[in-house]
Amino acid sequence: MTVPGLTGPVSQQHLVVIDGCGGILVHLTGQPDQIAARLLARDGHTPPLARVSALITAYADTFGKLAAHAPVITIDTTTSTA
Repeated sequence: MTVPGLTGPVSQQHLVVIDGCGGILVHLTGQPDQIAARLLARDGHTPPLARVSALITAYADTFGKLAAHAPVITIDTTTSTA
């Protein structure tokens, strides 16, 4: 099984194991401004908001590709469900 954009034999092996045992992938995500604020509070600095947004987009694209091979649950940790 090969996923475009997913490099490294370890990553491919993990995907085969997840798919073979009926596992799922959990994608934790959030709103860029809130992630940047959390990074600032935790580390005292944060990358530019455009970079945070680009990383979120890249992860979303990657998990989108993985979804063709294993179930993916996406959870936005910055939105309230209450």
